[in-house]
Amino acid sequence: CYFLYFFCCFFVCFSCVFFFFFFKQKTAYEIYQCDWSSDVCSSDLQCPDTIFIMGHSGALQMEQALDYCMKYPNVYLDISCQSLSCLKIIFEKAPPDRLLFGSDWPWYHQALPLAKVLLATQGKPELRHKVLCSNAIRLLALDPKLGDKP
Repeated sequence: CYFLYFFCCFFVCFSCVFFFFFFKQKTAYEIYQCDWSSDVCSSDLQCPDTIFIMGHSGALQMEQALDYCMKYPNVYLDISCQSLSCLKIIFEKAPPDRLLFGSDWPWYHQALPLAKVLLATQGKPELRHKVLCSNAIRLLALDPKLGDKP
C-alpha cells in the first residue's frame, strides 16, 4: 500500500516537473533572446490607466521600445544598461517626461549610468532634472517639493 502511494506521489511530482520545464510559457530571458515585440500586443499598451515601464529601454530592441514610447502616452523608458550613443538617441527622440533613470544595481555600479546621463544631457539642465528626478517623483506621486530645483 505504501509502495503504491509512494509511486503515485513520485509520478505526480515527476509529471509536474516535466510539464513545467518542457511546456512552460516564455520567460523574460527567452523573450529577451528573441523578438519580444511579438509578445507585447499593441492593444495591451492602449490601456490608458496602466503604466508600462520598458526596462533597459528595451535592451537590444531599443528602437522598438522607443517607438512604443513615442506612440503610447502610458509607456515610459528606463534608461539603465544603454550605451552613451543609444542614450543620446533616446534623449533626442523620446518624450522627455517619460524617461526614468535606472542603474541596474547591484550588477552595475550606479556611477556608470549616472555618468552617461550627465554626458548625454550636457547643456540640457531641464532634461537632466526630468530624467534624474522629477519624472520619477511625478510617476510615483511623491511630494512635488522633492523635485524642486535647488
